[in-house]
Amino acid sequence: MAATAARRSRVTSCQIPQCGITPAVSRIMNGKEADLNSLPWMALLLYQNRRTLRTYSTTMCAGSLINSRYVLTAAHCILFTEDSIKSVRLGEHNTTSNPDTVNPNTTNSKTAPPYLEVKVGDAIYHHNFHSVNGVYINDIALLRLDLPVRYTREIRPICLSPGPHFANHHFENYNLKVAGWGASHKQKNTVLLWGNVTGLNPSKCRNLHFRRDIHICAGGQDGTDTCKGDSGGPLMATIGKSYNEFVYLAGITSYGSSACGWRPGVYTSTIKFIDWIKTKLKP
Repeated sequence: MAATAARRSRVTSCQIPQCGITPAVSRIMNGKEADLNSLPWMALLLYQNRRTLRTYSTTMCAGSLINSRYVLTAAHCILFTEDSIKSVRLGEHNTTSNPDTVNPNTTNSKTAPPYLEVKVGDAIYHHNFHSVNGVYINDIALLRLDLPVRYTREIRPICLSPGPHFANHHFENYNLKVAGWGASHKQKNTVLLWGNVTGLNPSKCRNLHFRRDIHICAGGQDGTDTCKGDSGGPLMATIGKSYNEFVYLAGITSYGSSACGWRPGVYTSTIKFIDWIKTKLKP
C-alpha cells in the first residue's frame, strides 16, 4: 500500500526525472508549427465509429501524457461524442505522414521515428462533470493505456503540480503555451501547432461563466487561443531557471467564446484536481 502511494505521489511533481523535458526547449489560431517532437507529451485521441467499428484519427481532441500509463484530457472529449475513444497516438507531428520529416531535401532535414499508437483500456471521467449552456464544469478525464509506454526522446510525460509552494494557481500574467492539431483561420491542420497565451485575471472570463475554484482564464490576445479541435490539449507553463526548467500542465483546454482566437479561453485547472487525479491512478 505504501509503495502504491509512493508511486502515485511521484506523478504530482517533477520527481519523475523525465517529466516536462523537451528535446530542445523552444524559446494555434495564429499558431506556429511546433518543432518536430518538441512537445513529447502530446497525445492525439483516436475514436472508433460505433456502427462501422472503423477507427479514425481526428483533430477534435488531444491530451497529455502524464506518466507511462495515463493520458489526461477533457471529459467532454469522452462523453460528448457519438463514437467511442479507441486509442491514443504518441510521438505524432503530421497526421498525414508516418514517419514525419521536416525540411526534406535540405541540410536541415530531420526525420522522427514512427508514431506509437496505444489502445485505451479505460476512460475515467470526473463523476461531477456536467455542462450548462456550453459551460463545462469538472471537465477532466484520465485515459488508462492498455500497456505502459517506454519513454524516448519523442515520447515522455509532462509534469503536473509545481508543488505546494507555488501560489499563483491562476497563472495570472504568466506566459503560457497552448498546442494542438485544431482549427486555424477556420481550417483544420494536419501538423501540430503551438501558440503563446497569457494567464489572465479571472475577471476577464466573467462573461464565460468562469469559476475561479476550478478554472484558469488565458489567451484572447493577438488572435492566439486554442480553438475547436484543441479540446483536452495542454495549457503549458515553463517554470524554473533556464538551466533547470520544466514544463508543467497548468490546465486542460475546456471551452471558450465562439469568437475563436480573439477572446479568452477557459481551461480546467490541473492544480485544483491533483487529489482527484491521484485517487484515480493505478500502477
